[in-house]
Formats: sequence, C-alpha cells, structure tokens
Amino acid sequence: MGWMRFSRSSALLMLVAFTGCERKEAPPSPPATSAVSSSEDTVQERARTEERVCQERIQQLRGLPALPGAPGFEGKRSELLGRGKGEPVVFLRAPRFEENLPLRLSLIREEMKRHNPWLGIPKVMEQLRYFPQDLRRLFLAEGYVYSESPAEAAVLLDVLKFGRLFRESELWVARGGETFRVVRDKQGVYRYAEGPQEGEEAALLFGDRVATSVAGLGPRLHRDLTALVEAHHPDQIRLGWLTERGAVGELRYGEHWIPAVLEDDGMRYTLGCLAIPPVHRAVVEAQKEANAQRAGSLKRLREAIHAMVEERLRFDEPLEEVGQQDGSLRPAWKWAYDHDATTYSFNGVGYQVFDSKGRPHPPQVCIDFVLDAYERASGSWFQRAEQPRKRVLGAIDFDAMDVKNRRSAAEVVAFASAHPEMFEVWTLPDEERIPFARRSDFFAYIDQHRERFQVGNVVIIHGFKDDGLVHYHSFLIESVDPLTGFPYRLAGNAGRPRLQSWEGVMRSAPRRSIRHVLIPRTAWLKAVLPPRNASVAER
Repeated sequence: MGWMRFSRSSALLMLVAFTGCERKEAPPSPPATSAVSSSEDTVQERARTEERVCQERIQQLRGLPALPGAPGFEGKRSELLGRGKGEPVVFLRAPRFEENLPLRLSLIREEMKRHNPWLGIPKVMEQLRYFPQDLRRLFLAEGYVYSESPAEAAVLLDVLKFGRLFRESELWVARGGETFRVVRDKQGVYRYAEGPQEGEEAALLFGDRVATSVAGLGPRLHRDLTALVEAHHPDQIRLGWLTERGAVGELRYGEHWIPAVLEDDGMRYTLGCLAIPPVHRAVVEAQKEANAQRAGSLKRLREAIHAMVEERLRFDEPLEEVGQQDGSLRPAWKWAYDHDATTYSFNGVGYQVFDSKGRPHPPQVCIDFVLDAYERASGSWFQRAEQPRKRVLGAIDFDAMDVKNRRSAAEVVAFASAHPEMFEVWTLPDEERIPFARRSDFFAYIDQHRERFQVGNVVIIHGFKDDGLVHYHSFLIESVDPLTGFPYRLAGNAGRPRLQSWEGVMRSAPRRSIRHVLIPRTAWLKAVLPPRNASVAER
C-alpha cells in the first residue's frame, strides 16, 4: 500500500512535469465587505457634497434682499381659502388697490366699507352696473381678485363675474401656474376659449389676475406650487425667504423638514435642490416614494371626480315630486339603461339615459357621488350609448359588498367601520362638532386636525337645515394647500357635481357640522387603485 501511494504521487509529479502545468494558489480575495464599504462611502460622500452645495445656494439666496410676501393674506390663509374659492398660490407682495381714485369712487368705497360685505359689495355692484371700468378700479387689485378679509373674499366670489367687469371680446387670465383665454359670446357671457372646459361659462376665482391682453397680465405677483408638489410629493412646504431670484424654504417628508432652494420661472416655484442630511436620506427617499405611490392612486380618484364634474350628472331629485322623493330617479334610470331604452320618466316627466355625447347619465344623491368616484376610479362604470348595455366591473364594486344601503350616508359609515382594512373612521366627539356658523372656529379646528383631512377622504356633515329637519351631506376632499395642509377644494354633488370651497358647500345650512371623516387606508388604495404614474425611483 505504501508503494502504491508512492507510485501515484510519482505519477502525478511526472504528469505535471510533462504537461508543463503548475498548480498555483489563487491570490486571496479581499473581504466581501470592503467593496460594499467603499460603495457606501461613495454614496455618503456624494450625499454630503449635495447637502453642502445646496446649503451654499441657500446662503446665496439669503444674501439677497427679501420680498415682503403678503402677511395679511398668509395670516388668514386657511380661512381665505376655505371661503374664497381659488388656487393656493404664494404672493411675492400683496396686490395693491388703486389709491388715487376720483372723488366719486372714493366716496363709494368709503360707504361700502361701512357696511357688512354681504350688503355693501352687492349694493355697489348694482350702483355701477353700467360702468365696468369703475367696478374694476374698486374691486380688482392690480388686476387680481384679492382680499385679506375672509368674509369679503366669499362675497367677491359670489358677485364678481367677467361680464360685470368687462365688455371686451376676449380676456386673458393668469390662474395659478396657467394662462388661458376667455371669449365673450353674443349674450355677454364669457366662456373658456380652449382646453377641456372649452365653451363652458368661465368663473372668476380668488387669486385670478385678469387683463385684456397677455402683455397686460404683466409680471405676476404670485407663484404656483402645483408642479413642485406633483414632481416631488412633499407632505408639506414651508417658505422662509422670498427673493427675485427664487425662494428658500423647507419640504417636509414624514418627521423631517429638509431645507430647499425653490427656483422661480416667473409663474411657479420648482425644486432647485434639497439639503438632505446624509443620515436622513434613506428615510426621506422612502417617504417620498410612499407619497408618490399614494398620489398616483389618488390621481385616478381625481380623474373620476373631474369626469363626473364635466358630465354634470343630475342630482337625484325629480323635477316633479310628491312629497320628498329624492333618490327615486336612479332606480328608474337603471331599469331604462338595462332595457336598452334611451329615455325614462318619473311622475310624468321625461329624462335622458345618456347625455348628448353618449355618456351614461345616472342621477346621484350625495353619497352616490362619493362611491361612484371610488368605483369609477377602479374601472367600475356603465358603458356608453354605442356600446352594449353593461356595467363594467373594476377593482371596487360596493354593490357586491355588505353595504346594507349604499345610498345612505349612515349605512356607508357603518360599512366603513366594519371594514377597518379599507377605511379608518374618525367620528368627532359631540363637544368638538363646531357648526359652520362659527366660521373662524370651524376653520381653526380643521387646521388643528389637518392630518385627518387629506385628499380622497370622505367628509360627512350632519345637522339642521332651514326646513327644521336633520340632514346628512357627503363629499370628498379633492385638494389640500401645500403650505398649510388645509383642505381647500371639495368635490360633491348637491345639485350637480362640482368643485367647491367649504363656504360653497356649507353656507346653505350653517348649523351643520362635521360628524365623520372616512380615511382610506394606503394599502387598500394601492391595491384597488394601483398608481399609473412612475415611482420617484423610476423617474
């Protein structure tokens, strides 16, 4: 056996000699962690460099003269947005009303200020109805619909119309980050000249700037934040230093406020850079990604809301009623739709199954609008006139769920309470139910609980109306102010689908208060309304 071992060893040595091959030991591999460590060091160094460069840009901007902003507006920002429907812009300085008025107009202005806005402003509008130029001098501040009084802002949105202030054939409007044109028809009504609302009557909003030409709009005194929010999805924005070359601010992601440079293109603020401390970068990026995913889901909900607003779906109240018959039209519409009819009738009055463009036209009560919006966003909706009569099913179908009565707000709340995987239900304690009649307290309460009032949340109000009866009303939050988080634009059907301010929704019954808020769970939203937009990481 020893010989055998020797022979094999000798043979192996001879084979190596004859073939010229050598058995060499491979050099030792560096530890696997060293490459990872090097990569992490590079990432950390890059993050520190980005933070340092951004901080330098912040200091450069802080070295420039600061613009005054509009402290009178910002001090009442939430209430102004809640009562005067408009876009949540930032003013570089407050628009100025004309001071050197003719004596006649000065006296009218002084007299108007002595009265409650609900009396004084309409009185002046009537007094000067044949003098649109005088009305512009009194009510437009450098072309802007502007006020620092919430009550006055609410009245202005009621009484100021393009046709009362102008007679020109076309006008140009700066609204938020947009510029668009409106044209006057033969009846003196101004209508949108282009875009998705082409042909519809144009309404003046708070913060609009109006001129008879594009050049007349001049350098804008406001900046829009919409593009910044849509691109970078912060939880909130805080501005600290406005200059002619941009602004210094902070963007909040979760618990972290990150210093930022906001670039100014003359119409809107966009993100120049973020000074993210390297220790917080991973958390901030994760929060940004989560916000982008939720925003992508809610974009689908907004699209459904805007479609119903554009279609002007009928409120479910018969034109001829016997007693109280709200809610009676939809079953009749559904029967006609299912049986290939194009019209239906109720109490002797005829109605159309489809609108003039062939779109299905189901009547809605207020809670129908809410549930229809969610269903439609998921793909559940009725097919058009030229298609087979069918309700296509998407990811949400409340008809197939255990909702005892989907047309009852109280039953929908009960359903949401039974399904915490879908909604969190926040029911306000009785002592915290502030009637809208106490407007300042009402808006202050929403400000204090703004985390409960986010886009997509369902708000249910309850209380007495003028008929002495208790009524529910339901609507969705469509937009929140990026600076304060205040929910400034609401969507619902009370007469027809529309986007409204709190004032527009609640002043018809100011004794009502908020009773419930239904808050959709993020995981459920992502499952039933998968985001169409690319994630932050993919862009």
